[in-house]
Amino acid sequence: MGIEKYAATPITHALAVPAIGGGFKFMFDQGATACAHLPTYLAKTKFKNSEGGCFQSAFGTDLELFPWLMQNPQQMANFNDLMAGQRQNRTEWWDVCSVDEVLLKDFPGDDSVLLVDVGGNRGYDLEGLKKKQVNLPGKLILQDLPQVLADVGDLSEDIVRMEHDFFTPQPVKGNEIINLPADIRLLTP
Repeated sequence: MGIEKYAATPITHALAVPAIGGGFKFMFDQGATACAHLPTYLAKTKFKNSEGGCFQSAFGTDLELFPWLMQNPQQMANFNDLMAGQRQNRTEWWDVCSVDEVLLKDFPGDDSVLLVDVGGNRGYDLEGLKKKQVNLPGKLILQDLPQVLADVGDLSEDIVRMEHDFFTPQPVKGNEIINLPADIRLLTP
């Protein structure tokens, strides 16, 4: 390099990766803002339980985090990037747990539901499992909010996308989809 010449550093390159950069944006824009607002919130509530919470007070909303994110697409995308980034360099569960003994031992092997990833974001766990265990029987179901599922990129056609809010009753019981509410849609890529 020379005087007044600049180049990207390894940190710059890392922050350009959406799973890292978007995660930092979410943690700074939402997480740090709520944390920085905490003393004001506690003083305002005189340290007592009250309606709403620090997040709602910091962002001037009555909404909980996920409904608020659904109304703020860029922040939802940053949250989704954070969820992708937290997976980096982690040991996958199927590498330490016997899929054959835990999931497949008593599975009927038909077209029943094998596994549901509740709040599964962009489907990374199910996609990774599918790649590791190519001939898995049964259905793999990815459940998340409609706005999250809309942000899913490449995903195996074998993985069923199901709109579901994990604060509502689970429509999959055992290995069957039952009582599917009319407003829940099963999506195919």
